Amino acid sequence: MMTATTKTEVSEKLYTIAEFLALEWPEGDEDEEYELIRGRIVAKQGTTSKQHGDIAGRIATALNNFAGFSSSVPIGKVLVGSSTTLGQPLSKGTFMPKPDVCFVLNENNSPTSDDASEIQENLITVTPDIVVEINSPSDTDERRFQKLQAYQEAGVKLIWSIHMLEKFVVVYRVGEPEPEFVTISGELDGGAVLPGFKLAVKLLFQ
Repeated sequence: MMTATTKTEVSEKLYTIAEFLALEWPEGDEDEEYELIRGRIVAKQGTTSKQHGDIAGRIATALNNFAGFSSSVPIGKVLVGSSTTLGQPLSKGTFMPKPDVCFVLNENNSPTSDDASEIQENLITVTPDIVVEINSPSDTDERRFQKLQAYQEAGVKLIWSIHMLEKFVVVYRVGEPEPEFVTISGELDGGAVLPGFKLAVKLLFQ
């Protein structure tokens, strides 16, 4: 059983995804939000604030209305607060982030890992097509960079990095070397993943 040492960095040992999933958490820690970042177990920052939850809910609702299970012909699945292996084998992978919102096209929604039989509930075993990270003021630049790098290396097609305090979004698209900065007067679009999807940034911060 692992005992948390601090809220931010709970262990110095390096874990694989399989080892992380097998951990027995001390009583009272099971409700904490933890991620595996380069083998280290860290507490996910900022998920308890009302603004954070509101933004995640608005994005999830917009995606669901456009392409999810509330549409007449669902073309994908929206997941909130689910961990993802980013397609890595559980026995070898060392990255299991928990994006605030994910979208996975139906055509890509099939486990590719040989460890698929070990998958637990709320665990995405493929690389999501869209990842949304809502950056908390308590997040570090290093943590943000590591997660962004992992998403890009895994082939996430569209990443929305939302900055709550500054009220803008940084958009990363696969194959494009430079990100796009979208201000509160602009809008997000689904690009090649969800052609036709639009969401005004100002609606996120109402």
